Amino acid sequence: MNQETFSGIKVLVAVAQADGCIDGRERVAIENALDGTELPGGITVERLLSSSIDLNIELSRITTDDARKRTYRAACALAYADGEVSREEGVMCARIAAELGLELNESIGAFLRSIDGYVPPSVVTKIDDAVERACSVQEELANGAAFSAALASTPLPIAAEPCLFANDVRVARNIGALYGYEATDAFWRTFVANVLADSRSRFAMSLRVLISGSGNAATAAFASTFALGKVTALYFDEDEAIDPDALRSAFADAKVEGRLGARMAVSEIEAARARFEDAKASLDAKLEAGTLTEIAYANEIVTSAWGARSVHEAFVGRWRPVGR
Repeated sequence: MNQETFSGIKVLVAVAQADGCIDGRERVAIENALDGTELPGGITVERLLSSSIDLNIELSRITTDDARKRTYRAACALAYADGEVSREEGVMCARIAAELGLELNESIGAFLRSIDGYVPPSVVTKIDDAVERACSVQEELANGAAFSAALASTPLPIAAEPCLFANDVRVARNIGALYGYEATDAFWRTFVANVLADSRSRFAMSLRVLISGSGNAATAAFASTFALGKVTALYFDEDEAIDPDALRSAFADAKVEGRLGARMAVSEIEAARARFEDAKASLDAKLEAGTLTEIAYANEIVTSAWGARSVHEAFVGRWRPVGR
């Protein structure tokens, strides 16, 4: 991790500390967001969150234009995403904008409050045969994991940040559909948030703004979505009789397999990234020209990338059950 990114993360810690405490669930979400990212000097998440941050020093270390914009954007996401901006957070964002030489942009908060996690429609249907269903589950989670890695390894505008969560929701929902379970997208958003200890937490989303575009981010995203697919299947294999704590424990274990899978799926991730970047280039141009709203942009990113998704059969087969 370079110094600018680490300083940006410290700036987020300072914003989080501005209005009180960081609770236990949010700590888990932060650990998930930083999974696979090595902090300098062996610093742990616990030490980072409890440390005293000298905001002026950290801001002075952020010198490139891209890093300044990404840090400020992440700070706004942290302060505004829950729709309740404290006076301390507002003052902090204004100070960050001034120190980084940027214009204070409160419209970011209004945009973040308007996002509800678009999930594209699905044509997945129930499969009664257990072996056939297990194969389809593996295909679903492998495709979803490759797309997550493509998203995480491509720098995204703030409009596209909800795509990461929408992708996870779609993976879980589609796997549920393979078992014949029908529920609203709101149910699946809650289900995914419970498994990931609230992956949409303000801090987790803000961290992704800063660390997206790195190889570590791709590996972590792949592992997380892969593990989510595994525990969703477990949930139905156990007849929905497994509590959220047990699911989160199984999720942590499955991420180990997912990290191994990411290393085995380099070519599949690259193919997913190429398809995603093709779709993104056209949408970026429309967003820049003002012919596409930010919310429509986020929706189109998810729709187009999923519509083109495909993971090689040999890769999916590495996790398929044989003769079960």
